[in-house]
Amino acid sequence: MNAEYYRNLYEATPAIQMTVDAAGVILLASRWAVDHLTHGEESLINQCLWSWVVPADREDGEQVFAALWQGEGDRRVWYGRLQPRRTPPFWVKMTASRVPSEGGEVLSVVCDRLSWILPGEREPDRREAELVALNETLFRKLYEEEQRQRDLQDSEEKFRQLAENICEVFWVATPAADQILYISPMYEQVWGRSREDLYVNPQAWIESIHPDDRLRVAQAFRERAECGKAFEQEYRVVRPDGAIRWVRARDFSIYDERGELYRIVGIGEDVTERKLAEAAAKRQLERERLMGAIARYMCQTLDLGDVLAMVADEVRRFLEVERVVVYRLPREGPGAIAAQSSLMVPLREPLALSRAERALYVLGSVQRVENAQTEKARVSEARRLRRWQVGAELVVPLRQEGALWGVILVHSCLPRSWLPSEVDLLEQVAAQVAVAIQQASLYQQVQALNLSLEQQIWERTVLLKQALAAEAMFKRITERMRDSLDEMQILHTVVQELRSLPEVDYCCVALFGEEVARAAIAAEAGRSLLPALQGVLTSREFAVAHEQLHRGERFQTCLWVEAPLNDWATIAACPILDNHHVLGTVLLLVGKNTSLSESRLELVQQVANQCAIALRQARLYQTAQMQVEELERLNVLKDDFLSTVSHELRTPVASIKMATQMLEVTLQQTQILQTTSAGRYLAILRAECDREIGLIDDLLDLSRLEVRPEALTLTTLNLAEWLPPIVETFQERSRDRALTLRLELDPALPSVVSDGDRLERILRELLNNACKYTPAPGEILVTAQATPENVFIQIKNTGADIPPVELSRMFDKFYRIPVGARWKYSGTGLGLALVKKLVSYLGGAITVTSAEGWITFTVQLVR
Repeated sequence: MNAEYYRNLYEATPAIQMTVDAAGVILLASRWAVDHLTHGEESLINQCLWSWVVPADREDGEQVFAALWQGEGDRRVWYGRLQPRRTPPFWVKMTASRVPSEGGEVLSVVCDRLSWILPGEREPDRREAELVALNETLFRKLYEEEQRQRDLQDSEEKFRQLAENICEVFWVATPAADQILYISPMYEQVWGRSREDLYVNPQAWIESIHPDDRLRVAQAFRERAECGKAFEQEYRVVRPDGAIRWVRARDFSIYDERGELYRIVGIGEDVTERKLAEAAAKRQLERERLMGAIARYMCQTLDLGDVLAMVADEVRRFLEVERVVVYRLPREGPGAIAAQSSLMVPLREPLALSRAERALYVLGSVQRVENAQTEKARVSEARRLRRWQVGAELVVPLRQEGALWGVILVHSCLPRSWLPSEVDLLEQVAAQVAVAIQQASLYQQVQALNLSLEQQIWERTVLLKQALAAEAMFKRITERMRDSLDEMQILHTVVQELRSLPEVDYCCVALFGEEVARAAIAAEAGRSLLPALQGVLTSREFAVAHEQLHRGERFQTCLWVEAPLNDWATIAACPILDNHHVLGTVLLLVGKNTSLSESRLELVQQVANQCAIALRQARLYQTAQMQVEELERLNVLKDDFLSTVSHELRTPVASIKMATQMLEVTLQQTQILQTTSAGRYLAILRAECDREIGLIDDLLDLSRLEVRPEALTLTTLNLAEWLPPIVETFQERSRDRALTLRLELDPALPSVVSDGDRLERILRELLNNACKYTPAPGEILVTAQATPENVFIQIKNTGADIPPVELSRMFDKFYRIPVGARWKYSGTGLGLALVKKLVSYLGGAITVTSAEGWITFTVQLVR
């Protein structure tokens, strides 16, 4: 609210009028109010209205004002009494109305003096009430008009400030858009043209639109004018300096109170930066898509041609050019096209570069030609571009490990400015292509290596199969030769197996005789070529081969073979060596146009070596067989001789024993034995005779056991009762030799079924040896134990340990252990041999051990 305006108004109004705030403080007061309340002596400003009201009426007045402030209507009427300074109170009709002001809403209070109303009466005069109402209405209308004018001025000022300070272009035009009423200064910055030109020619803004967008914008503008369709377009504006700006324009229709179109208001926003950012973002997305597509395609295929073709297509579409060519440049000479994507006539011409151009590309230099007609280029380059009908060219080198692999050529039919982002993109593509080239190179190397490995594996597999087949053949030949000790069978096995080789047509074995230079064919396989091969072996050409064979060297040569072959043939020969002595040779014939591989020759040589071993074994076996036959013959003669001698000796010895007995009877009758030493001599003669008879009996028993043993007389023997008497017979002899003889039997010793006489003979022979060879003082121990299957009888005696080599021979005939004084112990070495024969005859076994000063003989019998 304008305080000066209301002050002047209050001064001219013949009424008590005031303006108060919410607390009842008087802000303005009319002259009449001052005169009636203070008689002109003081001011009412900043005084409380209620201080001038009679206390009895204040509460009603405060309630009326409070209701008004709480929004219960815009106007209230209250009747009360005012108390002047020096005069009595008088009644007033107080009308309060809310009105706006600069600091907020206030109350306008008009007091009409009702002096004619007596105390206790409240009937106002109608005429004065109408005057007060008219006065109030006039006051409100004046105030509202004043406020509208001020609001309009403020609004215009704010609009002007807003229109001139906003970043957008703002304009106001007539409904037909044939006149621009207002346009903001930002128009000059965006369009680059003055506002006065637009006021003169309202269509100038359309003429400045880019030709590619002008038709679309004009059509949209016409549709807005004809159909009332809202106008909202984005288009390019070409400034006088040639710069292009993007504008987003919108307009709005303003209608009057009758609903008719009154004005058109428009806003134009400069969105160049956004468009550039969007274009850059789109280009970046396209670049990322392109690089991603290249990378994915590189992951999908390692074919360099496919990758280059895909790169050429993608680059052409991305850069929106007419042709992209990838050239492969060798170290010398022109480059060939590796891939091409073209909307023009495809190139067929190779690319020839000078040394200077190659040097630039090796360094990674990018060559740009933006206008082939105006730019100064090398003569060769200018001719090439004219010949190819190219307006602009971009060349990026492709390098791999520092060397120039090729170039990427980008062609545009029209002149074109190559943007840095495009050059950077192409360099990134070149880097990706370099990776693809390296991958393709590595893939080719891997493929070549795989082919080489496959070839090697195939060759090794073939060699392995051949080696396994050769090993199987060698093993088979070896087993067959090992199973046979017949020389001719061995030779036939060798030639038959070697003939089974696919390369061999004929095989034979020739053995050298006493004359080293002559060889005779002992076995052959295949078509019989015996006469022809025998002729070859004795030919002059084969004489040199003889020398190689006798040096242990194998060879392979081509010789003429007579009938029935009558043709040249490849002959391979491997010597049969036995301790550096050549036994013969293995000959193989193959076709005249073929030869045996080194591995085959090695196999044949191994077979020849094995053949030499088999021949040596066969010949040794033959020699051994002859020796065995001779020894068997001699053994038979020996046995016959011993048997004959035993029988022949038994008769005279028996006669001598009988004569000795008769002599003893005669001497006893003449009592010479008691008076002379003849008795002693007679006892010696009798003992020696008995010893000779025992020796002859052993020889005869041994001979009978070896030739034709007698039948066993089996009886059940209770060993616990059967053994002690036998051992008891040796007690006296043991005591005479200062030996201790003990018998230890298992309490649970079972009975055995055996031949008692032969078992007794065995035990007596073992006890006799124990008594004979145990040094005094010594000990002899006889034990008997049983298991569920066997019975073991042991005769143990103390004495020096016997070496293991002697233990193994103790049961041989006529063998006696060598000791220091053999003459002390008589014997022939037949006793233990006879014991072993008897034990075997009984179905048992006997062993001997020597350890810790004990010599133990163990007889094992089956229960």
